[in-house]
Amino acid sequence: MAPPPRSPGRFCRLSGRRLNASLAARFSFDWERQFDLAIDPDTARSMHDETLPQEGAKAAHFCSMCGPKFCAYEISQRGRGLMHQLAVAESPSEKPVDTFKVPAGAPGA
Repeated sequence: MAPPPRSPGRFCRLSGRRLNASLAARFSFDWERQFDLAIDPDTARSMHDETLPQEGAKAAHFCSMCGPKFCAYEISQRGRGLMHQLAVAESPSEKPVDTFKVPAGAPGA
């Protein structure tokens, strides 16, 4: 009789944690953390260095796949920053603007 298969749930939980950590490192452009979490960190570093050999590339907010102008993570971070600025600017102490107010003298006013 064959031994029972290993529980896939345990494997998925462990790999899920590692995957989430890798995604978080990628989103924050923490290249060293990404290399450490790679299955083969040495190969990951060498592949990165083949495409972006400059020393500052390990601190760059983009990779060689999309480049600096089209990096989805960088664009997302800029969008989050803008949304935060808008939220701060629209504090509850400011009077809200009524965009649906009909001007005086207009039909239906």
